[in-house]
Amino acid sequence: MRVLSKTVLPPPSPLSSFPPPVQLPHPPPPSLSPYLPLPQAKFAKWHRGMLERGFYLAPSQYEAGFMSLAHTEADIDATIAAAKEVFKTL
Repeated sequence: MRVLSKTVLPPPSPLSSFPPPVQLPHPPPPSLSPYLPLPQAKFAKWHRGMLERGFYLAPSQYEAGFMSLAHTEADIDATIAAAKEVFKTL
């Protein structure tokens, strides 16, 4: 077996880093104050409505939900339909 102990690799380029930079389609809002504080009572009602329809989501309005390859188009469509249904009750 040959050992390549004298092989020197160049340092990684900052341009080749992962993940690549994300270009947002819109500039960020100048201020978040119109969106904060989020109405906790409305979120609680929405969260409860989603639970009643069989969808468990993060229990805080400040958390994010993530999709994976395990979620099918049908799963996503059902979640959107349930969310729209619950939004109509708020």
